[in-house]
Amino acid sequence: MKELILLQLLPALFDWAIVAALGLFCALFKQWTGIQIDDKHKNAFQSALTNGAKLLLIPGGRIDDAIDYVMRSVPDALKRFDINTREDVHTYLEPHLLSLQAATGREFPRSNPIRADPK
Repeated sequence: MKELILLQLLPALFDWAIVAALGLFCALFKQWTGIQIDDKHKNAFQSALTNGAKLLLIPGGRIDDAIDYVMRSVPDALKRFDINTREDVHTYLEPHLLSLQAATGREFPRSNPIRADPK
């Protein structure tokens, strides 16, 4: 009797265990890859902000040029983090400008990041 129950129950238990393990694996994989994608976008965005700020070291460099550079360089990251306007980019660019200013001792012009004809 015990063997009959095990023969009937054991395959069903294995089926459920396999389904549960696959479900857990899929959920963990999705969470892990989501984190990886966010890290990729974050690193690309930070790199674009740093490089955009460095454009101000070039003679005649303007904040508008830095904002344009960031917006052209990482459109996927901007979309991922819901950064839609020049003002938003300027907000994230400001700390990079301040650290560059502290490192070089140069004053950078503070201009209005809004331009009537965005590129």
